[in-house]
Amino acid sequence: MVEFADSPFHDNLNTNYIPTEAEIADIRAHLAPREAELARLSAAIQELAAKRERMEEYIQAHKALMCHSRRIPQDILGEIFLECLPVDRNAVMSAWEAPLLLGRICSAWRTMAFQMMPRLWSSLHIPLGFVAEAPDYEASLTAIADWLERSKPLPLSLSICGKFFPHPDSARACLVSLCEFSTRWVSLRMLNVHHEYYSILTKMEAPALAEIKIEFTHDFEPNPNADILSSTLFRTMKTPQITIIAQDTTVLIPESPFRWEHLTHLILSSPFDGNSIRDGTLLTHDVYRLFRGCINLQVVNLWLDADTRRRIRRDAWADDEELEQLQLTSLTSCTLGMGEFMPFLHMINLLEHTRMPNLAFFCTELAGDCELNGRLLRHVATSSPNLSEMTLDVRHSSPDLRLLPNNLDPFPNLTILRFHYYRVASQDFHDGITRYSELKSLIVDCNPFPVLQKLWIAGEIWTGDKGWLAFEDLLLCQTNSGAVHLYTYTNYPPDLPNVWSHAARGLNVDIVPYHIYSSTPWDGS
Repeated sequence: MVEFADSPFHDNLNTNYIPTEAEIADIRAHLAPREAELARLSAAIQELAAKRERMEEYIQAHKALMCHSRRIPQDILGEIFLECLPVDRNAVMSAWEAPLLLGRICSAWRTMAFQMMPRLWSSLHIPLGFVAEAPDYEASLTAIADWLERSKPLPLSLSICGKFFPHPDSARACLVSLCEFSTRWVSLRMLNVHHEYYSILTKMEAPALAEIKIEFTHDFEPNPNADILSSTLFRTMKTPQITIIAQDTTVLIPESPFRWEHLTHLILSSPFDGNSIRDGTLLTHDVYRLFRGCINLQVVNLWLDADTRRRIRRDAWADDEELEQLQLTSLTSCTLGMGEFMPFLHMINLLEHTRMPNLAFFCTELAGDCELNGRLLRHVATSSPNLSEMTLDVRHSSPDLRLLPNNLDPFPNLTILRFHYYRVASQDFHDGITRYSELKSLIVDCNPFPVLQKLWIAGEIWTGDKGWLAFEDLLLCQTNSGAVHLYTYTNYPPDLPNVWSHAARGLNVDIVPYHIYSSTPWDGS
């Protein structure tokens, strides 16, 4: 043991003393054997550290034989791998996400993921801008092909995004490479793609394809004779669920008579730009021709508008116009949205030229005229007696429902009724006092829904103190429905009704308030 007290220079240590030349020589002689001892100890420490490291490696190598992950059965490990995949989108070619990430853990996991689990590779999202404009896009195409090869023989779910407008030749080569796997497509989504890119796929046969969604770019102006809805791709689909989003979808429907028996599920809409009211894309005559030519339609979701801006085609329903009434016996779900400039009378005339006897779900918008609203509800009640679920969108300008005629035809099988209130940015919230009072008048006093079980009230509706009193009055009058769901804007904390008292009489009340806070410096705003 080395002690400072044993040093001949003990009294001068940790002071400002300056040694003489003779003393420096004595200090060096005094330190020489101790420096040699220090070197010996350092060498011994390094040797021991190396032994310790080798011992640790030895122990860890043997402990690895006992680790739990090594003992997990392959079927359970495979389920864990599948749970690592994204659930709200297709997988991407990123080394930081499954399934590629799973191959970077160990050779056993890589072998299992890459060679034994095709389900890991059965979905893929492809951004054309990233792939087609890569420095070596051919290597990217090879990587995509390898990915899809690993998924054999399972169905494929693909999504393609063309947002960055890649070089046409390389983008076309990417799409052509995907066509080699068309027989295994089960879901295909194309977002922000030019219609020329989509035309590459129209002649492909995809018998397993069940769902396709296409969102064209804003410059969507295909040739009037373009083969889209009647293309080979759509005709060979297993159960066609087709969604097309474009600035103008009228060009998809031919002027001349047609017969498309392959279409069963169809959504035609415009891009949503964040406004409360989506622009319509179809004229009522377009919808009529679509209904007449697609006799097997089961589910439709269409957005309509008037011919006031982009088109010159006529959309007037003359009183003396002779049009046959269409029997849409296959239709079970119908959603008809309205653009901001859509005359409601056109919608009424369209519906009155159709009968949907097997319709189970119907969604549309109420007009700014109570007489037209009554006309709409009467027709739906009589032409669709099997209707069980209905959603009514209510604009800020919609009239008081208490002004509806009292002699509305009943909906004998309607069990679920939804009211969705919305507004444009410059308008105030719907007044809860008025809206709840008019619902009470419609549902309780008129009572056209004798078997109603669920009432949904949602949207941009303001419920203040007096609004809660009106809502409470609505609840007290509910004798038929078994559940009332309210999604409302309100002050915090709201003086909520006593839901337990209503639950005791069999009424399930679900209230979700959207709180509005005033900004303060503590909010960082």
